[in-house]
Amino acid sequence: MEQRIVALSTVTIPSENTPEKKRTGTLVASPKWKYRGLADTIKFEWAIGQWKAGAFDKITPSRTVNKSQPKSDEWAEFETDLPAISLSNLSPRDEPYVAEIWFRDKFSDLCVRVEDCVKIVTVPEVYAGTITQKKLKYKLSLFDWTPLKTIPVSDIPLDSKVRLHITGRNDTDSYQSLGIHWLVYDPDGAIIRNYEDWSHHHCPGCDHTFVTSVGKEFSLNKTGTYTIKVALSMNPDDPVIVDPYIGDLCTVEEAPGLEPPEVKILAADNIQDKSATLHGKLIDTGFWSRVDVFFEFNGSKTAKVRMDEGDEGDEFEADLSGLTPDTTYDYRAGVDAVGDRSDEMDTQYSEYKSFTTSKEVVKGFTMRVINPKPTADRWVAGDRGGDPDKPYTDGYVDINETWHWDGLVPDETIGFYIMVMPASGPYLSYDEFDIRLRAEKNYVYDLAAHKMGEE
Repeated sequence: MEQRIVALSTVTIPSENTPEKKRTGTLVASPKWKYRGLADTIKFEWAIGQWKAGAFDKITPSRTVNKSQPKSDEWAEFETDLPAISLSNLSPRDEPYVAEIWFRDKFSDLCVRVEDCVKIVTVPEVYAGTITQKKLKYKLSLFDWTPLKTIPVSDIPLDSKVRLHITGRNDTDSYQSLGIHWLVYDPDGAIIRNYEDWSHHHCPGCDHTFVTSVGKEFSLNKTGTYTIKVALSMNPDDPVIVDPYIGDLCTVEEAPGLEPPEVKILAADNIQDKSATLHGKLIDTGFWSRVDVFFEFNGSKTAKVRMDEGDEGDEFEADLSGLTPDTTYDYRAGVDAVGDRSDEMDTQYSEYKSFTTSKEVVKGFTMRVINPKPTADRWVAGDRGGDPDKPYTDGYVDINETWHWDGLVPDETIGFYIMVMPASGPYLSYDEFDIRLRAEKNYVYDLAAHKMGEE
């Protein structure tokens, strides 16, 4: 029998650029031989190793397989595949790898060696990524930021603080690290922000947004156009830029003038000996979206009321009490800005108006009810606390009659009740509410709507 290796396949193992990283691969041998003789069994044994110090040092276990050899009266060529051998932790810097294949039958014990059977080549990895979004937001006040805006952004107010949001995507078919590096230039070309960061283990097609960290915002303290250079990179050990951007970031304009808020004073009413009601109107909130309105009268001020730009054109009021009879009061409306830069705006006032309290004590009012239930027969009303110095009906009032209160009217808001009775049996309705009653008024209480009005 003549046996010989005619061909043994070699394996090419792709690798990353960095030679320190180990490689893995699989080696397959397909020996050919010539044979003439009776049918027999050939035992194949093979392994991978290295020649070191004149000896063969196996790095893989031997793989053994028996193959049936058919009878052949003439020299004939035969071929078979041997079990594959898996290789790992290979390095291009190792000694050459050698394959030993043994042929054994009843008459032969032959070994064939294949030198340099493993070829390790360096295949550069292809990196690919895309900057998918470039956005920023800027600060409006202490706690308020604008929504994200796509770069470039126009007409940002001077001295605004800015945060950048840059999103990069992994366009490869393997997990990658994504890195960002941006440089921000002011209108004079000076670098005002140099930022760099890495984020790791992003799957194919996944993205990551790099955001200016809290406290690392930058201020736009010059008018004009700011520019930016952005580089999206991969492979942090030896960064490769996969997508750059160079262009305008934003334009900055002078802060707009502070238009003052405006209020208008209206005529006072409900003027009595010790009380009155002041009225005003919010005309414009000016530069701000929120304001506080109030009244000033003879050196005193009422409590402030918060209004916003949606209330422009609406009226506001304040009840005054504890006034001096037969006295003239000068009054006006005032408005204070609320929010960022409000400290730059003084209180704004309307023109003055005046009213004079009555000399004599004004007493009394009338009240009646409407829309009672069909079985209603009489009603009773008064101060909820039962104070005899405050308005109350002296017994029941017929359902169709008007109650006359001839006493003093409280100079304050009181708790009030109205109870309606049938001719016999339990009460039909009982309403409680707070009210500021006025002298010389004629009140009507709607039992169906549960609402007090004036005639």
